[in-house]
Amino acid sequence: MSTLVDKKGRVVIPKGIRSALGLKPGDRLKVIVRDNLIIMEKVDSIAERYAGAFKSKKSIPEDLDEFLNKVLQEWWREST
Repeated sequence: MSTLVDKKGRVVIPKGIRSALGLKPGDRLKVIVRDNLIIMEKVDSIAERYAGAFKSKKSIPEDLDEFLNKVLQEWWREST
């Protein structure tokens, strides 16, 4: 299969590949450049991985991945 890069650098992943990998709008991909290859790997959401694993009386942020990234950044700043 082949695809085109548009003016903004976007690439459409063919439907057959999206279906085979279960890619949905909003899914994250890790992009790696190795030699002359562009490698894309689906990144599972932290929220999906641990959904239902913990009980909490506090409300859960709408975007748990973004919330966890902010918490880790604050922790890193405080620990250095």
